[in-house]
Amino acid sequence: MTWYSVYLATRNPDGGDAQADLAGLDKLLDAMTNHAGVVSGGQAGWAARISVQAASPRNAVARGGDLIAAAARSADLPDWPVVRLEAVDHDELDRELARPQLPDMVSGPEAADMLGVTRQRLHQLRSNPRFPQPLIERTGALLYARATIESFRAAWDRRPGRPHLTVVSGDQGSARDTVGTAIRRTTDRDAAVQKSPAKRPVKVTARKAAGKSSAPKVVARPVKSGSRSGKVE
Repeated sequence: MTWYSVYLATRNPDGGDAQADLAGLDKLLDAMTNHAGVVSGGQAGWAARISVQAASPRNAVARGGDLIAAAARSADLPDWPVVRLEAVDHDELDRELARPQLPDMVSGPEAADMLGVTRQRLHQLRSNPRFPQPLIERTGALLYARATIESFRAAWDRRPGRPHLTVVSGDQGSARDTVGTAIRRTTDRDAAVQKSPAKRPVKVTARKAAGKSSAPKVVARPVKSGSRSGKVE
């Protein structure tokens, strides 16, 4: 004989005001005490789970279903249609409960690192209709399914002029700031060079004052294009 967990669920066919009252659910729970019963219910329906020993899942379904149905009648619960009746081996149920119920998730900063962009750029990408929606969104915190970020990255057509930034070591936030600063400095320097006028070469001449033995007077003149420099007058 094997232990099975038997689950039976009903549904209110009318969806009206009728509901499984708390008194009836308490009576059902008391009746299922010897079978480690768990009971829930409300306006949509009521359900119960118990443990029974049986030779097979089929026998467990028959036995567990009859026990729950009889106890529900004694508890004066609504005789609503059964929409689910199943039995599962206890060991298998334990394995199912041990599996993660939520997908692998990443935070906003982690998603930005996966895409090789800054957090500000990630905020801009959220306006893209193809960008995945967060599974959980709270004040100051976003959680995305890792698989959706990976899919977006594979299909994302990056616009020219936005190189992929990869942090290879060190603090990731500091590395991104350093790269961004270097790019801005390079851009500013190039713009300054384009705006500043070209400097003309200066012609330096030495002229000795007439009748004086003092040092020659140095005069600096701009040199016209094509002329030679270094002439002493």
